Amino acid sequence: MLNDLPENLIKRQEKIIDIIKNEPKRMCHLWTTIKYNQILYVVSRDAIKIDGIRINLSSKYQQELAEEWGACLLTPRVVDIIYANSFKLDPKPRSISSSIQDMIAHSEAVDEQLKDKEISSTTPIAPVGKDWCYPPVSNGKATIYGWNINNNQLSWNGIKTHPSTFSGKRVLQPISTIHNIDHFDYSSTVRFMSEIIIDGQFYKCKDVIDKPEFKEYLWG
Repeated sequence: MLNDLPENLIKRQEKIIDIIKNEPKRMCHLWTTIKYNQILYVVSRDAIKIDGIRINLSSKYQQELAEEWGACLLTPRVVDIIYANSFKLDPKPRSISSSIQDMIAHSEAVDEQLKDKEISSTTPIAPVGKDWCYPPVSNGKATIYGWNINNNQLSWNGIKTHPSTFSGKRVLQPISTIHNIDHFDYSSTVRFMSEIIIDGQFYKCKDVIDKPEFKEYLWG
């Protein structure tokens, strides 16, 4: 399991991208459609897995992969829309680490919550990590957000919570640009959005994400 991933962080990400491109049998990724306010969103049902493990990539590599797939990084609003439609899990924070062992341990901790649960194959599960969000910002910084929680308390397991994009809802990770586009750790799982469907009309997210008339659907 993941025995061919190097410890070097750049080479590891390059190897992950190579596996996704050239060894599709090792990869698992499913698109699903969710509905919010009569709008349909085509999004990742779960994070991308290789050999059954949710892999980690920096914002830089996630953006490159999204572009190759004709997709987009999520916006914070879409992170929250996915969560509102999901089978809800608890965040699984741990000491910050970029090791392969912690990537595996975090993915397995997510899977432990799914054991023996009956979940539709089209229902998203969330949160499965934190999300690098669109757009990567100026000066080489990246936007991170997520780890929704299923209550509106000001703290969760001793961790301060923050408002989500939905009134009265909370997350552990507020919108932040503390990291650069090359940073990643065990929590940097990979989810995308592909299309938005309004009144039966399909729009590629990458084509409309910056258009003012779509702001209410993708940014809230």
